[in-house]
Order: sequence, then C-alpha cells, then structure tokens
Amino acid sequence: MVGQLYKEGDPRRDAGFSLFYAGINIGALLGGYLCIAVGKGEMLSSIVPEALRWNVAFGFAAIVMVISLLTFINTQKSMGEIGLSPLSHLTEKSAKYRNGQHI
Repeated sequence: MVGQLYKEGDPRRDAGFSLFYAGINIGALLGGYLCIAVGKGEMLSSIVPEALRWNVAFGFAAIVMVISLLTFINTQKSMGEIGLSPLSHLTEKSAKYRNGQHI
C-alpha cells in the first residue's frame, strides 16, 4: 500500500517506506514495553491493584488496537483504490482457484 501512495520516481517514496516501517517498529517496541511494565508492576503500580495488573496491561493493548482499527476505517475512504484487492474486479467464473482460494 505504501508504494501505491507515490508515483514511480517520486523522491518521497523511500522516505514513506522508512517512516512506515519506523512507525511499526517503534509502536511494537513501546507497546510491548508498556504491556510488560504494567503487568510486572514497574509502571502504574500505585494505581493498578496487583491482581489486575496483567488484565489492565492487555486491556491497554486492546484499546490501542480498537483505536487503530477506527483510524483505518475512517481513513480508508481517502485512500481511493489503494490497498484494494487486485482480484476484486474479476467474477467468480473468471477467477482461478486453487484449494478454494484465489491464486
């Protein structure tokens, strides 16, 4: 999807890929740290009872995933055809199948 946001030869294309992958990796690092720190009691231990630490930690992960899903749904309209399946224009009869899946 990132490659489809820029035209061929656009100098911003490489920067777009770098920003995308940096965002994914930083989010995974910080999210993992937050979850473990809350679960072990290293963060928010004065607020979260010991018996609920891991529940709260994974609750935070669930909240962030819902926010990400809502962001995706709300920005999907502005992307146009970017990210849509290249097979969506085919009818069932014209699409090739292997083991019940498109190939």
